[in-house]
Amino acid sequence: MLIDPPVSDDPARHSLPFPEEKLLSRIEAARYLGLPVNTVYQWARTGRLPYKVTLGGHLRFARADLDVARARHVRPRPTAAQPREP
Repeated sequence: MLIDPPVSDDPARHSLPFPEEKLLSRIEAARYLGLPVNTVYQWARTGRLPYKVTLGGHLRFARADLDVARARHVRPRPTAAQPREP
């Protein structure tokens, strides 16, 4: 069972944005990035992935932040047509 991270020293950093911004859950973020849910959680805990916290304590991720994380940290998975690099 995963436990959400403690509240940051800077509450504005993790406060919820305006309602126009669609935020994704951990599961949705993991699917979007093509990563395991635990990896998304660990990236959030270690500061590699910005997140917001709902009043219920759930993590939410902005799509723009996920795009930045994908560009920085996620390598494309090789397909059958692409050989792996040594």
